[in-house]
Amino acid sequence: MSTEINFAESKKDLIRDTKIALSNAYQQAFKDSKTISARRWPNSIYISDVLINVKVEAGVIEIINAITPQASNIATLKVPTKNSLAAFIEYSRSIKKAKERVLITENHLKRLAVLDESIDYLKELYHCLELASITVKKSKRFNKGNEGYFLEYCALCWRLVNKNMLFTYSHTKGYSQYYCIKHHPQKAGASYHSARDSLLRAVKDRGGENLLILKDFDKGKIKRNKMPYFLYNWTDSFAKKPSSIEIEKAFKNTNDWMAQAKAIIKLSSHYYPRAMEIVKEVNVEDFSSWKDWFLAIVNAFDSNEIKNWEAAKDDWSEKNALQRNQGYITGKHTILNIIHRFEAKKNISHLQQHRRPGPKQGQVKRNEALRKKIIKFAKEQKSEGKKVNAAKIARKLGGLSRERVNKLINELNLR
Repeated sequence: MSTEINFAESKKDLIRDTKIALSNAYQQAFKDSKTISARRWPNSIYISDVLINVKVEAGVIEIINAITPQASNIATLKVPTKNSLAAFIEYSRSIKKAKERVLITENHLKRLAVLDESIDYLKELYHCLELASITVKKSKRFNKGNEGYFLEYCALCWRLVNKNMLFTYSHTKGYSQYYCIKHHPQKAGASYHSARDSLLRAVKDRGGENLLILKDFDKGKIKRNKMPYFLYNWTDSFAKKPSSIEIEKAFKNTNDWMAQAKAIIKLSSHYYPRAMEIVKEVNVEDFSSWKDWFLAIVNAFDSNEIKNWEAAKDDWSEKNALQRNQGYITGKHTILNIIHRFEAKKNISHLQQHRRPGPKQGQVKRNEALRKKIIKFAKEQKSEGKKVNAAKIARKLGGLSRERVNKLINELNLR
């Protein structure tokens, strides 16, 4: 690559321009109830139109074009007239293939012991492509109202997911796209299974149309990528929501942040009594801004969670006081959703505390010790880079069939 390129400045420009472009498109998609798409479709915002003004260094594109044919079968990338991120994606035919090309180039340079700043630039380019991919996926809910905030909030509670896509777009190993750190299936297995089992018992006790889906859960028939969706919506269903008309009425003529905060408190006192036991301790009159009050509510619910919301530096800083409490990311609907899901989680816990102890007649008591052993053996296999093998675990346990162990593995969502 040309030594004339100032990679330090180029990286900053690339990251800044990508985030600004994606953030603006995301807000526009929400406002217009559109999706951001990887292809040009009706009623959508095309990702290439979003990224058309994000510049990628021509020298970087040249070296990607030179290296990838040697390292893979991906077709040669033509250098576009306009060196934009949009053109790079289009000539690569998709975001996924563009990411592949960058990764192949980075690995190739590492094998050649190239240690200059071009490697760091390629990493940031990959990161920007990842941001674009995540934004496309996130926007899909804007025309699917039932999913609400699904991709941002833990399927089992009110906290943000471990991979905080909404704010930091972190690209780290071992993240969870659907659960918070407290309910992370791998990092907090006991807490995850406890919360999940409590929710499933509550759904079962409530009865209704979900019983058929629960049977599929028990049989391991629900695909892994579908399970969080059901868990999220079941959690949501254990607290009643105010209607859109009620919300609109509550916020009518609320022209400043404090008036809107008081409207939220009034709605919460009617719909969310358990959450209000905590919310009422946070006196809105003690705060000078929407941000301070918003974060105080989060802190009151869980002081460990506040750092995730404080990370929304751009959203807090780039808007004036009124815009902040009207925005999607840190606005009034967001805090209402947090309070709603906190209430739902409390309701589920309350129901489980008042269940009659012991199994019902005809039921077999769960063998928690066995499940813990299976979880332990499965983690050992994964830590060795192997797939979870039911037959090997059955042999270690002794006295259990491979089929029984396989069923428990599926039930515990260990694959």
